[in-house]
Amino acid sequence: RETASPPPRVQVVLHVDLDAFFVQVHRHLDPRLRGQPVAVQQHQDLIAVSYEARALGVQKHMLPADVRAQFPSVILVHACTLRRSGRDKVSYGRYRRAGRAVFTLARSFISPQKDTGRLLFEAASIDEAYLVPDLD
Repeated sequence: RETASPPPRVQVVLHVDLDAFFVQVHRHLDPRLRGQPVAVQQHQDLIAVSYEARALGVQKHMLPADVRAQFPSVILVHACTLRRSGRDKVSYGRYRRAGRAVFTLARSFISPQKDTGRLLFEAASIDEAYLVPDLD
């Protein structure tokens, strides 16, 4: 007599990627940017583009000078910088703090593993992580 095997347990791994993360950090710092077409530049490269700016045709990695010429309504903000040795260097402190805050919230949706007590969460970058939610 055969007994039915229980169905295999499905494991879900979520990839969390905070879209337009650097734009969102700047909007948090300056609420006047909310709802506006915004792009964040780091030196001569766009590293984040808001949905409003994307709708106009602005794309990540465009040259800021080209954006100014082709899309005058787009607000360009520079990535946060610190002055070191007479030069401006990009400072990721505000972005790291914002990423940690979001990932702290994400961790609240995960239960520790029953056997080890560990959370199944791994940060992949400042604005990306993998997590295994508790589906029980």
